[in-house]
Amino acid sequence: RAALAGGPKVSTIARVWLDHDSTERSPVLVADYLTLPSARVEAALSYWAEHRDEIDRELAEEEAAARVEHAAWLRRQ
Repeated sequence: RAALAGGPKVSTIARVWLDHDSTERSPVLVADYLTLPSARVEAALSYWAEHRDEIDRELAEEEAAARVEHAAWLRRQ
């Protein structure tokens, strides 16, 4: 899994990017949200742009795992 050295996975930064409204998102906003320097967010976004299939696949896998975990939680309720 692609990650910043000493930082979050690129897919984590991509998820936060996607979770912000498209008219308001920016590397600075995502950096502030994740308490990272904006240059690191920009590096992750550049990696995502160059390796879109890889990161999008990770995002899909993480979303599927979250759905499975949520369904299991609902069954336990």
